[in-house]
Amino acid sequence: MVRLSSGPAKQTPRKRLSAQARRELIEEAASELFAQRGYAGTSIDEIARRAGVTAPVVYDHFASKLDLHRRLLERHYAELRALWREQLAGDDPPTQRIPRAIDAWFTYVE
Repeated sequence: MVRLSSGPAKQTPRKRLSAQARRELIEEAASELFAQRGYAGTSIDEIARRAGVTAPVVYDHFASKLDLHRRLLERHYAELRALWREQLAGDDPPTQRIPRAIDAWFTYVE
């Protein structure tokens, strides 16, 4: 015999994310989708679904898809510059530092 529950299903309460954590999820989702499909092939709705939010929440953080894309370009550019500075610094000969920096760049892009 199958017994049916008479009450509503209990759901585990979801932890509320900070605005910064939510923004980070949106940026990660957008980065993945832009990398896979390009700017034109990616929609705000897809970004929102991937991030686990709604499209209006994306627009709470970014004025437009272009604004989000620009933010990601600035972010990745800054991260790559920091990576180059880190990998090229030091007393090792350039024949070691330059290949190390190039390897780090490819790892980042991958």
